[in-house]
Amino acid sequence: MNHNLYRKIWRWHFYAGLFVLPFMLILALSGIAMLLQPQLEQWQFGDYLTVSPSAQQLSADDQYQAVKTAFPDAAIEQYLPARTPHSSARFHIREGNSSRIVFVDPYRASIIGSMALADTWYAIADDIHGTLLAGWFGDALLEASAGLCIFLLISGLYLHWPRSRKSSLWHIPLQLNNKRSRWRQLHGALGLWLSLLLVFFALSGLAWSGVWGQKIVQPWGSFPAEKSARFWQPEKNSAVNPHAGHHSAMPDTATLNSGNLNEISWSAEQLPIPAAEPAAAHPLTAQQIINIGKQLLPGYFRISFPRGEQGVYTLIASTSSGDITDPMQDRTVHINPADGRVLADIGWDNYNLLAKSMAAGIALHKGQAGLWNLWLNIIACLLLMLLALAGLVLWWKRRSPNKGSLLRPPAADKTLNPLWLLLLISFALLFPLSGLALLGFALLDFALPDRLTGNLTTATQLNS
Repeated sequence: MNHNLYRKIWRWHFYAGLFVLPFMLILALSGIAMLLQPQLEQWQFGDYLTVSPSAQQLSADDQYQAVKTAFPDAAIEQYLPARTPHSSARFHIREGNSSRIVFVDPYRASIIGSMALADTWYAIADDIHGTLLAGWFGDALLEASAGLCIFLLISGLYLHWPRSRKSSLWHIPLQLNNKRSRWRQLHGALGLWLSLLLVFFALSGLAWSGVWGQKIVQPWGSFPAEKSARFWQPEKNSAVNPHAGHHSAMPDTATLNSGNLNEISWSAEQLPIPAAEPAAAHPLTAQQIINIGKQLLPGYFRISFPRGEQGVYTLIASTSSGDITDPMQDRTVHINPADGRVLADIGWDNYNLLAKSMAAGIALHKGQAGLWNLWLNIIACLLLMLLALAGLVLWWKRRSPNKGSLLRPPAADKTLNPLWLLLLISFALLFPLSGLALLGFALLDFALPDRLTGNLTTATQLNS
């Protein structure tokens, strides 16, 4: 064994692990809460979710008018039809800078209740899972942590690899005691068993991040607006016509999301919304748009209402929002409110390979592929928490009795292994924020003297 390289990797693994540990616990706990969304909604919303069926549901227009009467100053943004005969319908409205969910009895067009979107338990868990309730800074911390999870997996695999034939690579000890070796075996074997799931969760989660996701990967997962949809009409549409003047600066489809929720398909978020043709004297109603949508989309979909003079109706069937569970049925359809003409129809067939991978990955990430997927993700979250806690126990058992001791793994010599240096540079280029974190670890390691951190110095302690 190359003891010098082992020390280097162990030391970097240690710093990355201490940084990632609290975020992994937070992501696992909030992830479980999001996986249990139906149960949380049933608990929080209660009677808001169910209605007593009667002969026939009233039209979406009647329901819309009921919401408009109850909230005259609000902008009505989305309509979510009732999923079952016993379910309530929902409207997403905006009052000032805050969004609200309004529950409507579709048989009587009466308001059952309402709640601020930000106060729903799912929205809180989603905000924690995405930003730590800290906006862009929290998003950056989580992005760095997700990339470092992949770094931990690679470095951990090297550290855990058996040094002799007597060592077991896959064995998980079922009986734990005070011996650090058992906790080390548990930590290493769990990491190995969970490696594929960990990489999947990290990469699919990174796709939503602010830098790696929105600035690097998502543009490659999208496609030129002029060629994206089977009914796109750039010569008539100011949203995609480069010669249309100031009206060409249409907002992205991502602006149709409610609050901080990811409802629009990941692959369509960065596409511009088509601009409507000049408004007709009698634009189509919501119910007429729904009737058009039923001819275009085979399953459930939600409706986003026009926003502004050039706004369009948008039909959304997305795995991101849980409208559907089959990513091959993903659709984002923009409809001209004046005549019902389809301005853009973006679906699975239009996605490139990266976009298709993300559409399928989102469904798996959210546990929507079936009951097996839900339980697999919950168990994976619990085991990831155990993996993190086992790493914490390892550090604690090696910790110096001196208060405040960090007890870093032993330092290696100052020579740089070319292969290790190449791996670090490549990793930093692939995951920029994680690379900045690694640079921070290097500066911290240089700045902190060993006497303040309880640094191990004997080679015999490498495998203690």
